[in-house]
Amino acid sequence: MYKLRLKILIALFVVAALICLGRLILLQVFQVERYRQAIADKQILEPQPLPTLRGNLLDRRGEVLAKDIPAFYVHLSYQLTRLLDERFWQALIQREHAAGRYDESLRADLEERYRDELDRLGQIIEFAESMENANPQAMFESIERLNNRIWEMARYVYWRRTQPTGSVDRYRLEKESIQPIDVIGIRLWEMFQLYPVFEIAPDELIRAQVELADLKGVEIRTEGIRGYPFNTAACQLLGWVGPVHENEKERFGHDEYLRYLEGELIGKAGIERMCEPVLRGRRGEVIYDKDGLVLNRKEPQYGRDVRLTLDIRLQQQIERFLENPGLAPEISDTVRRGSSAVVMEAATGDILALVSTPVYDLNTIRRDVSDLIRDPNTPMR
Repeated sequence: MYKLRLKILIALFVVAALICLGRLILLQVFQVERYRQAIADKQILEPQPLPTLRGNLLDRRGEVLAKDIPAFYVHLSYQLTRLLDERFWQALIQREHAAGRYDESLRADLEERYRDELDRLGQIIEFAESMENANPQAMFESIERLNNRIWEMARYVYWRRTQPTGSVDRYRLEKESIQPIDVIGIRLWEMFQLYPVFEIAPDELIRAQVELADLKGVEIRTEGIRGYPFNTAACQLLGWVGPVHENEKERFGHDEYLRYLEGELIGKAGIERMCEPVLRGRRGEVIYDKDGLVLNRKEPQYGRDVRLTLDIRLQQQIERFLENPGLAPEISDTVRRGSSAVVMEAATGDILALVSTPVYDLNTIRRDVSDLIRDPNTPMR
């Protein structure tokens, strides 16, 4: 009996050894490339996009009418911006209520728990408000849009997990019934990214680097903004650009490197909008390993220039003539408020000037658009 048990035990050991040997051969010979790739993939960080450069608008003589110029933006992590979202605090309070805590100091204790983040956010807001030509309202609106977008994404993910076969229409009907405590438990990749919140003037850059650069969850990044060297000239014709909206992102959604990312610019009016496929380039991409070494780099393809038949100097002269009472006293103020002129080269049919008054500054259009829309002189017509 003893010898039989010993033989059975030895046989079991032999079978186990053969299974381990077979598994080792399988891994080392037949699946080595797959596992090597799996290990390598864990060492690779997420691909980082390389921004493209929008093409220029030129007049018939090569004068630059619109071009990308560098600008500096403060980017904040959602982990900071969410502290300005009351839904975040309500979610924390609901979580404490679920644990049986209802004391009056609950909100104060929660804020103390996030004291370090609140202090950093306060320092950022204080800097933004101290800048010359500061626009705190625009900053808070930008943060609110960011918080709303990510909160909506998290709410939808929660609902989808509970209603895997539900329709989007049903979600729209039910989403308001989802409690903050449910949403706060969702973790998304977007919640740990940084987003542009406000712009820094070049003369404020050094001070910003001193005050903000070492703060966790804050980065100062350079981005291209659209500049119009001739300010008001041909404003209604050239149009302008602005941050892409959700309903505009689908325009080039079929191309991974052409589609729009959050905060990128798109033509909103005029030539900028009409020639968007030509002016917009294709993004590049760089992939790093965990040690910061470049594994692969795809260079961006910059947008192409668009040359118009316009003579911008002639355009400026006509605008000044129509808008300056001293240059044309015979033109009444009533006529002057809505004057227009077209100059064409008869031999070719080229449009040399296309003027409509009153005009507005393309470099400040995004800031002034609300006032311009309400202006009784209808400058945007």
